[in-house]
Amino acid sequence: MLNTKYTYVTGEEIELITVTQEPDDRPDTEERTEILKAGTVMVEGYAPLTTDILRMTNVKMTLSDGTYFYTDVFRPVSEEKVPAIIAWSPYGREYLGLEIRGVSLSGLQKFEGPDPDYWVKQGYAVVNPDMRGVGIGTGSFRTWGKEQAQDGKEFVEWTAKQSWCTGKVAMAGNSYLAISQWFIAAKRPEGLAAIAPWEGFCDVYRHSICPGGIPDYEFEKNTISLTLRAKEPGEDMGSMAEKYPLYFSYWEEKNAPVEEIDVPAYVVASYSNKVHTRGTFPAWQRLKTADKWLRIHNTHEWYDFYTHQDDLKKYFDYYLKGEENGWKETPPVRMAVLNPGAEDIAERLEDTFPPADVEEKILYLHTERASLSEEKEADDKMISYCSDNGTDRVSFTYVFKERTEITDRMFLKLWMECPEANDIDVFLEAKKRDADGTELPVLVAGAPYCPPGQKVPVEWGNGRQRFSTRNSLSFPELIEKGEIVPVEIDLCTMDMIFEAGQKLEILVQGYNPQKPEVPGLPPIHTVNHGRNIIHAGGMYDSCLKMPVLNRK
Repeated sequence: MLNTKYTYVTGEEIELITVTQEPDDRPDTEERTEILKAGTVMVEGYAPLTTDILRMTNVKMTLSDGTYFYTDVFRPVSEEKVPAIIAWSPYGREYLGLEIRGVSLSGLQKFEGPDPDYWVKQGYAVVNPDMRGVGIGTGSFRTWGKEQAQDGKEFVEWTAKQSWCTGKVAMAGNSYLAISQWFIAAKRPEGLAAIAPWEGFCDVYRHSICPGGIPDYEFEKNTISLTLRAKEPGEDMGSMAEKYPLYFSYWEEKNAPVEEIDVPAYVVASYSNKVHTRGTFPAWQRLKTADKWLRIHNTHEWYDFYTHQDDLKKYFDYYLKGEENGWKETPPVRMAVLNPGAEDIAERLEDTFPPADVEEKILYLHTERASLSEEKEADDKMISYCSDNGTDRVSFTYVFKERTEITDRMFLKLWMECPEANDIDVFLEAKKRDADGTELPVLVAGAPYCPPGQKVPVEWGNGRQRFSTRNSLSFPELIEKGEIVPVEIDLCTMDMIFEAGQKLEILVQGYNPQKPEVPGLPPIHTVNHGRNIIHAGGMYDSCLKMPVLNRK
């Protein structure tokens, strides 16, 4: 039985909010088996198949509560049993998403999932289920949480028992397909041998829907109707966040118990995704499993997923096929080091992340010079900005005296007041600048529609915080008008080199500086009103806490 009733922090009994979705228009549910021949072009504009594939369509799987859904299975034509790789997501078995330039794909892959043409050729089956409440099956869609985790557990165990499967199952995929792995793997399903979450958060509330206590639900509200096709109404998580923004049991269920995972994990992250950067690194650090690897890349996540299939194959071959191929000697951490304006280090080998030899450097805010300095001003100084006009902001700049590498999360501590309101929303942004002040943006290759060999700028170093939720996400503490209170705001994990003379600029504002995920989405609603005042110097230790690699 799915949980649809909750108690809000106010004591109010509430019902799960659902949304009606456009039904799937597939003509039938007949199970079919066919052989796709090498050389066949399955989807116009995609590459021809490189191997023969046995495709099983509309394979029905019934859950323990009687709900059922359908899956497609792609496997080698031979009768030999093979390990299986599951791509668990609600986007539909045939939804391909945006074009990825510079990558050859067959068109059989689910959006953000493994390409069957590659994996079948390597001796694996790829299993592309819909899931509860998606497609032509039954039930009401739930996104992440304990119900979906239980469904995923049952599906993994069902897959492992299929006549064509060796009993060894893995999960792989990007974004939603990564996030679902944290929840399902924590249930410890029999047969699950390894996971490969590629850029996905583990705490829906803190990492995506309400980071820093500021509700950010428009993307969820916009995309659920675009991606889901189902017979029954499904969970509307965006509307839940809009109506019930404080942290309570509903959101607690959407914090994956990553510590419970006991299978090997190959985790992939980057420094430049709006939500995945915020969530992937904490997931990696919370993992207790003895066998875990982290690789941090400097390209677009979709491009990275499909250009590192050989690396993923080596990992899966070791854990699903028992091949002694040297995978266990793979360094625990392989990390990119960004250097906008010069050449990145694509892969540096480390024992852990962040590296052990990192020390914290404190830089104090100087309001009159709009700067950051090792020395704190003797007297209290103030600087203010209009918090609600969508344009005003203040910035603080540090000029590096020597080559420096910032590693892990920076924290900005601010003492602030608002004479006209009893709450404050603050948004932070970091920029790297050359000695002459020219911005040096982070550039990545492989973004959708990005021509091969070209790079596009991406956002990095963002943070946000609502002051009333600085101590508790469930029970806000409003501030008195004119009361000066401290708060620490983290900027997303980063590893970046600054040369002597280059500058780090930290911008403070009352609006979200990030572009929306979908063009045309309304801006984030804030509680800001009037001018916000920052205090620094004297008794107010407003400062930037900057983690610096101390390696000579």
